[in-house]
Amino acid sequence: MWRTILSQGESGKVASKYDKSKDETTVEVRQLSLTGNETQKVVLSVSASYKGQKPKEPEDIIVIISVLSSGGYRYPDMMAMQVLIDGKKASDVLMLNLDKRKADDEYLETIGTRMKYDLFKRLLKASSAELQLQNLRLPLDETLLVKLREMDALLHPSH
Repeated sequence: MWRTILSQGESGKVASKYDKSKDETTVEVRQLSLTGNETQKVVLSVSASYKGQKPKEPEDIIVIISVLSSGGYRYPDMMAMQVLIDGKKASDVLMLNLDKRKADDEYLETIGTRMKYDLFKRLLKASSAELQLQNLRLPLDETLLVKLREMDALLHPSH
């Protein structure tokens, strides 16, 4: 059931949306498929917001990792995610397990954080990047980095 939910809709699409009532623009890319393992499917969603309609660099980026596991929940309520840039540990980011849902024998966990924009920019410039969540290694391949760079471009005024 969750597999279809995770694979439907806005997968990998970079979008910018202005909310008039909040006078805020949100830029996001949703459901980028990451390499999980044989018992876990992983998708990444990233978003950032700024006041008004004129693009500007945010202080932080919201990073959401959705993990679909068979056989049980895998993650604690709080954990550190390691960010590796070009093979070197750049930072630990505190992740919160925001939501847990079960359907049949599949378990969906939604894990999120606010990553400092400076760290996100370093990730975008990397020739290789990887996120490590507990024992799960999530390499960000070039295709994925291109999508994140595309999203980031919407946070900058065009010249």
